[in-house]
Amino acid sequence: NGIIDATGVGDAVFDDLKNQGLSLEGFKFTATTKQELVSNLSVAMDNQEIHYPAIETLIDELEMYAYEQRSNGTFSYSAPEGFHDDEVMALALLNRLFNTKTMEWASPVFD
Repeated sequence: NGIIDATGVGDAVFDDLKNQGLSLEGFKFTATTKQELVSNLSVAMDNQEIHYPAIETLIDELEMYAYEQRSNGTFSYSAPEGFHDDEVMALALLNRLFNTKTMEWASPVFD
C-alpha cells in the first residue's frame, strides 16, 4: 500500500502504476489539500508522532518551509522562491498514509 501524487503529470504515473496492480492511493494537490496535509504533518511533528531521518536536504526543506497569509485570509504553504518542497511533501504524504491506515500499522518512525 502506498500514496502517490496524482496531480497533473503525476496523474498519468498514478494510472500506470495502478494498472500494473500496485495498491496505491492517489493524492490531488490543491491549495486546500496541501494546507491540510502540511497542518497534519506539523501537528504530528509537534506531538512527536512522526520522526524522520537526518537527511540534510529534508532538514533544510523543513527549516525553510513557510506559510504566508493572503489578502483574502487564506494561507499559502511553500518553500521560498528558488527552493523545493518535494521532500517535505513526501514526508507529509507518508504521515497521511500512516494516519489513514488501521491501528495494525506501525507508527512511521525513522532514526
